[in-house]
Amino acid sequence: MATNHKTNKFSQLSIAAQIIDGYIKIDSKAEFEQVLQLFPKNPTLIRTYADLLVEKESPHIAAESYAEAANLFIDSGMTLQAIVSKSLEWQINPPSEPEQIREFFTLSRANGYQKTPANVFFHSLSHSPRLAILYPLIKIRIPAGKMVKKVGDKENYLYFVVNGALRATTFQPGNSDNEIVYKRSYFHLSENDFFGNIYPFEDQQLSESYVETITESELLKISKISLMKVSVQYPEVEKALADLFTSQSGIEERARPRVERMGSRQKIPVKVHVQAQSSINGNRPPDLTGYSRDISYGGICVLLDPECQDNALMKAYGKGAEVQISLPSEDLTANVTGKIVWNRRIDIEQDTAIALGIQFREMSPKSRGLLLGFANSLKVT
Repeated sequence: MATNHKTNKFSQLSIAAQIIDGYIKIDSKAEFEQVLQLFPKNPTLIRTYADLLVEKESPHIAAESYAEAANLFIDSGMTLQAIVSKSLEWQINPPSEPEQIREFFTLSRANGYQKTPANVFFHSLSHSPRLAILYPLIKIRIPAGKMVKKVGDKENYLYFVVNGALRATTFQPGNSDNEIVYKRSYFHLSENDFFGNIYPFEDQQLSESYVETITESELLKISKISLMKVSVQYPEVEKALADLFTSQSGIEERARPRVERMGSRQKIPVKVHVQAQSSINGNRPPDLTGYSRDISYGGICVLLDPECQDNALMKAYGKGAEVQISLPSEDLTANVTGKIVWNRRIDIEQDTAIALGIQFREMSPKSRGLLLGFANSLKVT
C-alpha cells in the first residue's frame, strides 16, 4: 500500500514537471483545474493555467491567475518570474495608479528574494531606472530543440531565463602534437540564469558559443542598444550591469568539459521495456525486455531477459540504434528516448547475459531527478 501511494505521488509530480517543461500540453480548462487541485500553490502551474485562459479568451480570469502566480513567486523569492506574471496581468488590467508598480517591487524586496545575479540586478536599481529597463524587455517562448544563438552571431542581446532548460556549448582551442584541436565543453542554463556578452558596451563581441533549448523555454531579452540608451539617462544601470557581469563569468569561462556519465549511478533493479525507433526492411524489430543493472541521470544498463538474447535481434539493437525505454508501473509508465552506445555479453553468477548500455537523450534537470525518483519507487526487492 505504501509503495502504491509513493508511486501515485510520483505520478502526480511527474505530470506537473512535464507540464512545466512543455512535454505535456493541456488544452482543457477543466482538466487543468484538476491538476491545480493537486498543486494549488505551484506558481508555475498557475501561470501556465493563466496562459491557457488567455488562449481560451478568458482574459479577466487569466488576470486573476497571473496576479495569484505573481504573489506566490514573490513568496518563493523568485523576482524574475514574479515580474513576468505581474506584467502579463497588467497587460490585461493596467495599473490604475503608477504607485502600484512601486508597491509591487517594495513587496518583493520586503518578502526577501533569491540572491541570484538576475534578481540582485533588478533589485539594485531605483524605481525610475528599473521601469526604464522593464519597458523594452521582450518576452519570448522557444520550443525544445531550437537554437537561440550560435557561434559567430553578433552579441546584440542580453537574455534572462524565466523558465526552462538550455544548453550552452563551446569549443575551446588546445594543442595536441603541435596541432590545434578543439575540445567541446558545455553547461546547462536554467531559471534565473542570464547570457549574452553585451558588456562592456564599447566592445562588439561575436558569440563564441551555441545556446539551444533542451525543454520549451521562456526568456526575457533586451537589446544592447536599449541598455546603452537607458544607461545614458540613468548611470546606475551601467553600474548594475557591471556588477551583473562581474558576479557570473561568461559562458566561455563557465563551460566545463563534457562528462559522459552524468551523476552517480545507482544499483536499481527495475523492469524495463526497450523499443526500436526505426524499422529494418520495413519491419520494426520486436521489443526487448529485461531489468536495469544500474541507472543514472545520463543513462541505463539493461540486462536482457533470456528470450531476448538472439543474435539477429542484437543486429537490430546495435550501437547507435535509437530506442525508447519504458519503465512501467501499475499507475504510470515513464518513457525516455535514448541511443544504444554498447552491447556485450557479461558474466553473472556462473552464467552469461547480454547487456545494453543506453545513453538518455537530453532532459531538463527536473525531469532527470523525477526519472531517478520514479526508478527508486519501482525498485524490485
